[in-house]
Amino acid sequence: MTNNMSSLKWNASANFVGLGYTTLIGIVVLPLYLQYLGAEAFGLVGFFLVLQAWMQIFDLGMSPLLSRQTAQARGQNVGYLELRRLLRSLELIVIVIALLVFSAIANGSSWMTDE
Repeated sequence: MTNNMSSLKWNASANFVGLGYTTLIGIVVLPLYLQYLGAEAFGLVGFFLVLQAWMQIFDLGMSPLLSRQTAQARGQNVGYLELRRLLRSLELIVIVIALLVFSAIANGSSWMTDE
């Protein structure tokens, strides 16, 4: 029991140190990005990074769900019809989200470019 607790403390501490290191490097490198890219290019890169983060949030755990269901179907050698139905459903959800994001970008492009 104590070995598991010390391992948990070690893993949590390492996770916090890694997160702090990543944050610190991001703050230190920011002026270099601005210097080499310029404000406009940095803004564009930042916009696409935010868009990518939002897309990961909109994933809503669909990727792990599909991985779990695929492993379960392969392990049991049955359930491929259910897997196909799940895949089709997830494809439709992703297509709808992609169309919404595309239409939002297309409609807001004049505002984004400040024309």
